[in-house]
This record gives sequence, structure tokens and C-alpha cells, in this order.
Amino acid sequence: VDAKPPRKIIGGDDVPIEAFPSMVSLRMQGKHYCGGSLISNRHVLTAAHCAVMQYQWSDSYDFIYPASMIMAHVGTNSSTKPENGHAIKMVHVHKLYTGSRASEWNHDIAILT
Repeated sequence: VDAKPPRKIIGGDDVPIEAFPSMVSLRMQGKHYCGGSLISNRHVLTAAHCAVMQYQWSDSYDFIYPASMIMAHVGTNSSTKPENGHAIKMVHVHKLYTGSRASEWNHDIAILT
């Protein structure tokens, strides 16, 4: 068992991609807005709140982002370089996720394909 803690991204510093090969940068209009993890060669696990639009005054989320708005960038340690971008085809939000403030962390999971 390796008791050393893994190297972390602190203060936005770049780390070697080999340290976190499954890390995904989710971007809209070229800007990083959320992270995810590769769970297969075609699936990204992320938080549901990264896949929906919710207005502050709303008690639940308003809509799921269209897949065409999201790009998944893999194999990079930069949140700004445009390399290795892949179009998302489908967004699957957990059916019990409501986005309500009272239960904002319940079922907060989504799969992007």
C-alpha cells in the first residue's frame, strides 16, 4: 500500500497528465466549467449540476444542457488548451436529481456519452 497522498492540482497549477489520466475538462464555448472522470473509453462521470441549467431563484433545474453545447477534453493537463476535444452525444442525468436547494447533493450524478 502506497501511503503517500497523490499529487494535487493546487491553485490551478499544471500537473503531469500521467498523474490523473482519467481527468476530463468539460467546456462550453471553449471555457472550462466542470471536471469529470473517464469511466470507459466513451463515458464521462460528472456531477448532475454540471449538466443542467438552474437559475438561482428556481427550486429545481430548468433544463439539461444540450449535448452539442459540451466538449470533453481528455489527455491534457490544461483547462485552456483546445487539444483533444470530443463532442458529447448524450447527457444522462440521474432521474431522481432535482437540483433543489434542500437536496442539492442528492443524486448529483450524470453520465456523458
